Amino acid sequence: MRPTLLAALLLLAACAGEPPPKVSRGDTPPAFETVRLDGTRVQFPADFAGKPVVIRFWADWCKYCEGEMKDIESAYQRHKAAGIEVLAVNAGQDRATAAAFVGKLGISYPTLL
Repeated sequence: MRPTLLAALLLLAACAGEPPPKVSRGDTPPAFETVRLDGTRVQFPADFAGKPVVIRFWADWCKYCEGEMKDIESAYQRHKAAGIEVLAVNAGQDRATAAAFVGKLGISYPTLL
């Protein structure tokens, strides 16, 4: 029993890292770098300086994502001329899965992997 308890405590200690940074309205969000679905590199927030940005995190298994992403597409089409940017950040799925889902929905705003 002691080895099991010791192993459990070590596992818990290994998981106890720094908590992720909290972001509140008006805060500058943490920077990140990733790629778009088409393979082009994206640096956030540098590539979007001075523009209002909506970031939507999604996955194809999310039961609400399809409807929400379609609604965001409608809003994006109405407001993109005013300079609004929308980024659809996929939650760790492969390129083929993300491309199939975005293609099915007809999303025109950038999808990030």
